[in-house]
Amino acid sequence: MKRKPPTPLLVINAALLAALAWLNMGGPAGAQQVSRASGRYSMVHGWVMNCDPEVVYITDESNHEVVAVMWDDRVKKFTGLGYRNLANDNASFQQTR
Repeated sequence: MKRKPPTPLLVINAALLAALAWLNMGGPAGAQQVSRASGRYSMVHGWVMNCDPEVVYITDESNHEVVAVMWDDRVKKFTGLGYRNLANDNASFQQTR
């Protein structure tokens, strides 16, 4: 007994392949257009007055940014404490001199 090829499945696969090819022809997403240097990171721990857990300061040397985070043991995740753009800070410091 000869079997017929599964024509409906072939048609569906061809349609899905065409849709996938059409979607991949689009341009890059807007978030991908921002050029940003690959980061070089350093971390150091410290303390904040009137704060029980220790704080970790993470510095991105390539993009001149610093973020401070601490571990929240109740919810088991990091909590952001602050962010600074060092390039902006340096520019404003140079203007006041």
